Amino acid sequence: MLKIKKAVPDFFSIANLIMGCQAIVFAFDRNYHYAALCIGLAAVFDFFDGFFARLLKVGGEFGKQLDSLADAVTFGLAPGMIMFQLFKEIIEMNTISSLNKSPYLHFLPYIAWMIPVFSVIRLAKFNIDARQTNNFIGLPTPANAAFFAFIGFVCQNSYGVFKENYLFLLDLKLLIPLIVFMCFLMVSEIPMFSLKFKNFSWSSNRLRFLFLAAVLGLFLLSGAFAIPIGVLLYVVASVLNYFFNFN
Repeated sequence: MLKIKKAVPDFFSIANLIMGCQAIVFAFDRNYHYAALCIGLAAVFDFFDGFFARLLKVGGEFGKQLDSLADAVTFGLAPGMIMFQLFKEIIEMNTISSLNKSPYLHFLPYIAWMIPVFSVIRLAKFNIDARQTNNFIGLPTPANAAFFAFIGFVCQNSYGVFKENYLFLLDLKLLIPLIVFMCFLMVSEIPMFSLKFKNFSWSSNRLRFLFLAAVLGLFLLSGAFAIPIGVLLYVVASVLNYFFNFN
């Protein structure tokens, strides 16, 4: 029975990894819709592996390392591949006319590899940092992955055609600084609140409830566009919470 209990969180970690692998396959095919959905589903699995480890009291070093290795693929390599392919498409569409004649133009997609590199650094720091048991220091890799994965999602319709209304998101002059900024956040010392609920009392989880309500409202108003906005809102809320302590 104990072996079965221990296998439950590991099952969700492996499911997380499989979704990450499939997201990479979809990114290769430039199907950002399904790639983003795979990363979103992987985030659910990632939540449940920790949830069941705590519930069943079977957490251990093996599960911790398995979770981190799965996260490195799903929340590091997969969003990096999505952005790599997006960069290539942007260049092919010649959306950045000022860079068309640059000899360095075709090297720009490799900037996307900052995402897996800094994600792995972030995960390594998390594994050895005893301060991050209840909350986070630096942006969690699932949040960073969701941010970039759903940029591709909201810009592309179900037929693989980019939406004219959201083409401003596919400007390299915007995406490159965003990648640098988000990678900095992952390895920064900025405290970030966790969405893990130890109980459901209002006094203990005021900020979590308010944040989830805000994201739900954004989702009802703007659909999947709420995901990248919600990640930025999470960063802002975390900084404000650090200074004003809303919990």
